[in-house]
Amino acid sequence: MILQPGCVVGGDGFGFAPTRDGWVKIPQVGEGGAGGRRRARGEHDDRPRDPGKTRIGRGAKIDNLVQIAHNVNVRPHCAFAAQVRIAGSTRIGTWVQLGGQVGVVGHISIGDRARIGAQSGVPGDIPAGAEVTGRPPVPHRDFLKIKAAESSLPELRARVRALERRLERLSPAPVEDAAAPARSGDERDS
Repeated sequence: MILQPGCVVGGDGFGFAPTRDGWVKIPQVGEGGAGGRRRARGEHDDRPRDPGKTRIGRGAKIDNLVQIAHNVNVRPHCAFAAQVRIAGSTRIGTWVQLGGQVGVVGHISIGDRARIGAQSGVPGDIPAGAEVTGRPPVPHRDFLKIKAAESSLPELRARVRALERRLERLSPAPVEDAAAPARSGDERDS
């Protein structure tokens, strides 16, 4: 493994509990430097229930400013571009590619050979072989179609409004009333 200058391995996990006096640091089991200590009076124990270790598989490529939280398992040959963030207890399969600024919530799985486009937000499991982009992620081809359509939304909205106005002029009765049953005029019908 090649570690570039400025790389931090085994930093303390982000774990805090609120108390009357402010935030109290909670040691994160499985993180280097956390060590064991007794809880202070009134302090909650929010440490991971599964005291596993963060593991980075052989051949993984990790760019600048990537954060990988506690208890994450990254399988071999993954590639993470700059500013990727992976929350705790996430499982990432082999040959997974994460584009720049992808954010992954904790406690999910990303299947083998999945590809997630830049600036995506991943709120749940991603199946093996999926190619997704966006927030929430959608198939990459659909994402490209959605982005292409976004630029014409103002024009499409104006066209729909114009068509609605034309329809109102052509219709003798409001559209809502057209489906209502006809009344005979007899008081017993009301």
